[in-house]
Amino acid sequence: MSNMKIEKLDKVFSYIKNGANIKQGFIEGGYPITRIETIADGTINKKRMGYAGILDIDKYKSYILNDGDILMSHINSVKHLGKVAIYKKKDDETIIHGMNLLCLKTESNFSNYLYYFFKSEHFKKQIPNITKKSVNQASFTISGLKEMTIPLPLLTEQKQIASVLDKATGLITLRKQQLEKLDLLIKSRFIEMFGDPVINEKGWIVEKISETVAPEKNALKAGPFGSSLKKEFYVDHGYKIYGQEQVIKNNALWGNYYITEKKYQELYSCRVQENDILISLVGTYGKVLIIPKNFQEGIINPRLLKITFDKEKIDTTYFKYFFTSDRFLYSLSDITHGGTMPILNLGIVKNIKLPIPPLPLQQQFSDFVEHVETLKSTLQKSLALLEMQYKALMQKYFEG
Repeated sequence: MSNMKIEKLDKVFSYIKNGANIKQGFIEGGYPITRIETIADGTINKKRMGYAGILDIDKYKSYILNDGDILMSHINSVKHLGKVAIYKKKDDETIIHGMNLLCLKTESNFSNYLYYFFKSEHFKKQIPNITKKSVNQASFTISGLKEMTIPLPLLTEQKQIASVLDKATGLITLRKQQLEKLDLLIKSRFIEMFGDPVINEKGWIVEKISETVAPEKNALKAGPFGSSLKKEFYVDHGYKIYGQEQVIKNNALWGNYYITEKKYQELYSCRVQENDILISLVGTYGKVLIIPKNFQEGIINPRLLKITFDKEKIDTTYFKYFFTSDRFLYSLSDITHGGTMPILNLGIVKNIKLPIPPLPLQQQFSDFVEHVETLKSTLQKSLALLEMQYKALMQKYFEG
């Protein structure tokens, strides 16, 4: 970049302040006020506001957000420290800048360019230098932030850079929205074909899950006791250990924990097979993974449960979308239990009542899902390429 200057943030921003200390509730009424959660997704999320009934708004005039203001998290977990969002004002709305977020205003520079700088690795690498950590959170001060530096080209070049990055982020957002719509399409098709999975208004035959499994030993099996699978038994290669990380990511190839053949034989009752269903039991419970055709032989860990269904009764894709449907998970929340977090267990799962539509109808749904997943795969590859290009542009503009 031509005519590049390196400036301290104190010279770039005319205003860097914490928000107004106003008592707020979470029921709409009065003026909306930003909270840390307001910028959790990288934008000003108006569904994550607090609200306060303020009689004299002029008293808080200096805290009202203006178009182009940048909000930054300066008290949070280390992972979320320095997260930013830029405010784009709509019509005559009035939003108050609340506590625990910094607001940064600029007069002589282009705020879109500055926003992208704060999302760059160049900025993120500077944050640890001014961060103080405590037991529950990390933070940095306004004075520390002001001492950080930023590469600052001419205003015309700032606008050009922001324009390029706007287009790149726009394409990334579009791809993500397309993927979300395809997910919604599958959910919609499930309801269309099978009805509400809880009410079962189509009157399908209903059986307990324990009555739908394959006629073989350990067709419905929870993972081994923790004492049987300590980390001291792990090896660099061998038989794979399937855990919640694979199920949550919906990727059987993920992870690199293994056990020896001897240990595998000891825990053989917990082995996985092609087309098995794996269900997460603790914390992020109720997630489902179908073991694919090309899988690594291995076992489940104590936080998972596996089901081998009777192929003449249940198509596993149908089951996955039944079990992960919003309606079913909502009903499941009433029967999960745990001391500090919700959990599932074998006793709960085996007694769940499962509607059983005709198998050809289940398979028709499975074929539809396969077609949509093919479309999603194409979009995901496109998204990965766009994100790689965006990262290269960020590196070029702010680190090159």
